[in-house]
Order: sequence, then C-alpha cells, then structure tokens
Amino acid sequence: MVALYACSVHVILAFMTILTEVVAPEVQSKCSESMRNITAVSGSTVHLPCLECLDSLEHFNTLAVQWNKTRSFCHYRMTQNNTSNMLCRDRVELKGHPAEVYLRDLQLTDSGVYRCSVTKVIPPPTLEIFSHQLKLHVIDIIVGDLNSSNQNCTLQLWCMVVGLLNVTVNFTWSRKTNEGWEVLQHREHSTNQNSTLELCDGGCNNADVFNCSINTSGISGFKIFILPSRKGLCVQDLLMIIGLSLLPLAIILVLLTIGCITYQKRRRQRDEAMMYTNKVYENFNFTTPIPTPSLSEDEKHEHCIYEN
Repeated sequence: MVALYACSVHVILAFMTILTEVVAPEVQSKCSESMRNITAVSGSTVHLPCLECLDSLEHFNTLAVQWNKTRSFCHYRMTQNNTSNMLCRDRVELKGHPAEVYLRDLQLTDSGVYRCSVTKVIPPPTLEIFSHQLKLHVIDIIVGDLNSSNQNCTLQLWCMVVGLLNVTVNFTWSRKTNEGWEVLQHREHSTNQNSTLELCDGGCNNADVFNCSINTSGISGFKIFILPSRKGLCVQDLLMIIGLSLLPLAIILVLLTIGCITYQKRRRQRDEAMMYTNKVYENFNFTTPIPTPSLSEDEKHEHCIYEN
C-alpha cells in the first residue's frame, strides 16, 4: 500500500514537471521582452511594469515576485485573490491586483537597471517562470533665482533640465494666484534645455509661488519654486523693509520727546515751588525776641526811682 502511494506521488510530480516544462516556454515567450527604457522626472512617481501577461498564468495558485537593483528591494507573494508576504523598501508601493510596483519620490540615484523575476511556488516544483528587465533614467528639474541684469527688472528666475541630451524641451512658466495658475511665459522647442523668466516693475512678492513645467518626447514634469525673502527683491518689499527698519528709530524718538517734555514740566514745577517758598519767607520777621525778666514789686519800685 505504501509502495502504491509513493508511486502515485512520483507519477503526479512527474506529470506536473512535464506540464511545467510545456507551459513555461509559452509563458516565457509572452512575458519576456527586450530591455525597455523608462524616463521620469525626479520627485514624481513611476510605474515599474512586470506582470503584463499575468492572464496567461491564472492556473498557478501562488507566485513569488521579486524586484532587484544591485540587490533585492521588493518581494511579495501573490495568489489569485490577494497579495501577501510583502517586504518592500521605503518609497515602494504596491497597487492593484495583480500587484504592480510603483516607485515614488524619485531621486537621481534611482537611475539604473531593474530586474523583475516571477517564480511559481504552487503547484510544485518551484520554478522561475520568467524575468523582465528595464532601465530607469531619472532626470532633474532645477529652479533658482538671480538678480536681473535688466535695469527695468528686479529678478530673474531660471529653470534647467538635467539629464537629457539632444532633445528639445517645451517650457511653461506660471504663477499661483487666488483663481489658480496664471501662465506667464511659454517657450517651445528649446534646444538649450533651460529657460528664464524676468520679473519686472515690482511684479513679485516674497513667498510668491512659481511653477516651471517641461514637456518633451512623452516626458512631462514640473518643479515648484517659492520666492525667498530677500532685501531689494521687489519694490513693495523694499519699501516695507525700509518702513520696518525706521519704525524702531521713530519709537525711540517719540520716547525721547516724551521724556524731555516730562523733565521740563517737572523742572518748571520745581522752580515755581521754590519761588513761592521765598516769598513766604519774606513776610516773616526772623529777629530773635529778647525775653523780659519778671520783677518783684520792690524791684519795680526801685527801677522806677532810678528811671526818674
């Protein structure tokens, strides 16, 4: 009985192996393709495709998906109903079913070759069904400000695309308002891959928000720039800075004036008090009276005799 059971197991495993060898080449031909190139802008989110032919793999109960770039950065298992055992690094998100990898907040260091491998786990035996490679190229948009060389303008904004070669770029400058984004400038087919925007006639404020958008060869992106606080940046800002600088001086002058007036008032009151005191003293006789001694009756009589 045991021998019959063991024989049955071997037959089933052999059948599954044959089935795998038959199915795997078909899956390989549908899911594998030459290395594809993906270009994205730093700060954005990019989709890393891998399971485009999953419909042809529905008869597999459990699949293991692993993404590598020099080393593994995302691994998960997937069944027909859910995704489990997810172990992915920061900035990696799994969306949808079948689950696909999305890399958010792109950085320049994310550029490189990525490899996705799909392994059949159930039914056994474990076998890599197909692998897929793609090359990700991350470009960057740099925005900054400079003092304008134009005498009629106070500031110059510049926008540059880094990482594109021999490609024309469309630039669009806009500024955020209460009603939305106001387009300030649109420049098409720029071969220099950079653009500038002149801000003239005091037409700016500190903390103004500007947007530099690019579009080229199916690639689009933007970079937000908040105008920093700077002296002399705009006419109205210059006047405000001067007013705020003079405010402490004006307060000091007011306090000194009040102090001087108070001092003079107190001094005048003191002088008037001294004059009044002197006048009072003038109305008094300060001669010291000599006391007259009391005399007896005999002394008075004798005194009168002498006076006669």
